Amino acid sequence: MENATGKSLSIVIPAYDEELRLPSTLRDVKEYLRTVGAKWEKAEVIVVADGCSDGTEKLVSETRSEFPELKLVAYPENKGKGHALKVGVAETTGDIVTFADADGATPIGELDHLADPILANSADMIIASRRTPDAKLAVSQPFHRRLLGNAFSLAVRIILGVPFLDTQCGFKVFRGSVARELFAASECAGFAIDIELIHTALKRGYLVEERGVEWHDVPESKVNPLRDGVKMLAFAIALSLSSRFSSAPHRPRLP
Repeated sequence: MENATGKSLSIVIPAYDEELRLPSTLRDVKEYLRTVGAKWEKAEVIVVADGCSDGTEKLVSETRSEFPELKLVAYPENKGKGHALKVGVAETTGDIVTFADADGATPIGELDHLADPILANSADMIIASRRTPDAKLAVSQPFHRRLLGNAFSLAVRIILGVPFLDTQCGFKVFRGSVARELFAASECAGFAIDIELIHTALKRGYLVEERGVEWHDVPESKVNPLRDGVKMLAFAIALSLSSRFSSAPHRPRLP
């Protein structure tokens, strides 16, 4: 059994029509908490149903009877991943806050080694990465998605001057107070939320670290690499320009 940290944990899962992929992810999270739960003084899992039109809300509601740490936040209109995360993180109380995609592409067990630098007070935000040398790609993406992903990563590094190889992996861990501060300041409702969080954290002087994780490609991604990639790059450019030419808080809205 892991040594107790004396810290509380919040896990936020944004979900848009995820009744098919979410059950296995919730089972894994539940098993993780049952296996290493003593590591955390308290834990909560917040699923944000982002205007779902399928059975996602019903699934979460029914699962709560056997998963007391599970909470549901729901609203009727789909507003995007960034908005869902902002709403979910605002509900958190944990000393450590993590968000994870509903598809479970990054196993929840990766949380342990990602949280270690924060628990050791050597980092404030940890980026899970599929591109660092220590990453383990158990199931790789199709070639075209890898190619577009690598090109996007390079473009973001050039545009914003950030040193990280993978800004978009859907698993990140924060010191709780930092997460709530960054998300409260966020204005990005879409998939570019990761870029905004990293950029704002660095601008505010927080310690951000990238660590490799085990990762599995899961079919039916909600991200369209061309359409959404263009939107995210436009956001990165706007963020860069705002940061250079304005002394005011630099948080442009997603085009």
